[in-house]
Amino acid sequence: MVISTNSCIPRRPLISFPTPDAPGWLSLWKRVRVKKKEQGPIRILVADDHSAVLESVIPILEADFTVVGTASDGKAAVEAEKQLHPDVIVLDISMPVMSGIDAAKEIRKSGSKVIIVFLTVHQDTDILATAKRVGGVGYVVKDHLGRDLVFAIQEALEGREFVSSFSQHWKSSRSSIPDN
Repeated sequence: MVISTNSCIPRRPLISFPTPDAPGWLSLWKRVRVKKKEQGPIRILVADDHSAVLESVIPILEADFTVVGTASDGKAAVEAEKQLHPDVIVLDISMPVMSGIDAAKEIRKSGSKVIIVFLTVHQDTDILATAKRVGGVGYVVKDHLGRDLVFAIQEALEGREFVSSFSQHWKSSRSSIPDN
């Protein structure tokens, strides 16, 4: 008996990917696209003190948004926000001159309603709570940057919070960032 390798039996894919006709996917896609058409492209400011992070974040964001500027410390981020008026600011928490937490406080103090998404290495529930308290809507862990950042921004634009999952070794301890 000979078994042919060209079987007529239809094969199903082992992995299914979302398609534009999948429930939920289309409605998210339409909401983001409609928002872009009505208001123009979503404008994003990125603040991080590591150039390698900026170099990896910008291409990820530019696929869906317009990056209007970058800053390498918290004070520069506050000034850039005043000048550029972005829709969203992606802030690193640990930066020189002024932390992202303090920058967010200054931005809120000025009356700005910019959406703040934190991008951080900190997997600490106390820092997460502080980030939320100062107006952060998103909290993306750098380990999950490629997976979470665009989605976190999209969720924030829809008025929903987003928090990356923490590793198994996340901690809850007193934050090293002062809560003034």
